[in-house]
Amino acid sequence: MSLIVSTRRHRGAENGSILLVALFAVVGLAMLGLIAAQMLTVGSRDQIRSWEAEQALYAAESAVDWAAWQINHQGSCDVSTTDAELDTGTSIPAWFDVSGDQVAISGRSVCRIKATGKAGGLEADPHTRRTLDVLYRAVVID
Repeated sequence: MSLIVSTRRHRGAENGSILLVALFAVVGLAMLGLIAAQMLTVGSRDQIRSWEAEQALYAAESAVDWAAWQINHQGSCDVSTTDAELDTGTSIPAWFDVSGDQVAISGRSVCRIKATGKAGGLEADPHTRRTLDVLYRAVVID
């Protein structure tokens, strides 16, 4: 008694399986690529907003410096300007608004400076604002 075993395989079924596995691999890699691209886009937007927030803070600090210089040279706390444009050295536009008035703190006269830095977007509609409220004792320069 002899047993004959057939080693012949069906080539058509094997080729179909490989094609199906390759198709799933391509679809899976494409989905991973889309997810990675979306994450990069969101990360870039967050980074830009962070840079704009920094520029707005720097603009507010510049406004305080500007007001202090004006107060020292004018001898008066009454200073103001709006939408003063700054050269940030970047592609992010920045502006500041500042006002000053005289207040009494513990019997001493000081200047109160309110400065708002704005950055990104348009002057009338910036993406970010930062405000500083500073008490400043004037040093009058002749």
